[in-house]
Amino acid sequence: MPLIPNNGWETGDAGGWTLGSTGSAGAAGVSSLGPRTGTYHLRLGSGSASGGTAFARYEIPTFLTLAGLKVIFRVYSNRVDGVPSTRRIRIDDGVGVTDTTLGVVTSYNQFEVSRTIDASPTKVLVEIYFVHNRPRKTH
Repeated sequence: MPLIPNNGWETGDAGGWTLGSTGSAGAAGVSSLGPRTGTYHLRLGSGSASGGTAFARYEIPTFLTLAGLKVIFRVYSNRVDGVPSTRRIRIDDGVGVTDTTLGVVTSYNQFEVSRTIDASPTKVLVEIYFVHNRPRKTH
């Protein structure tokens, strides 16, 4: 069994991940529009106003077994709209955080973040998030 599951995305559900959003970033969810492989994929944000974050998070239940080990989290990402945004993947062990910014691409590319988990982690959480940066319109 993989440490970080995502097989649910291929069946059209979140597969144990927590999906959410704040502000006007738009919903996080599983979509059938343009998957890299299979039928479905994770889709983060599609808001039209400024501000907000859409995210997918997975907290590893067996995190204590990872103390002192290097964890690598890889995702394929494709930015298909022109919305100004910051897209990152993260590993958080409750003691520190490591982020990688996902590049702006027009086809699917693989990105990764790695972190050596602290000797005394309080959690190990992986996250994919999208911060909506569209400039506000002024009159």
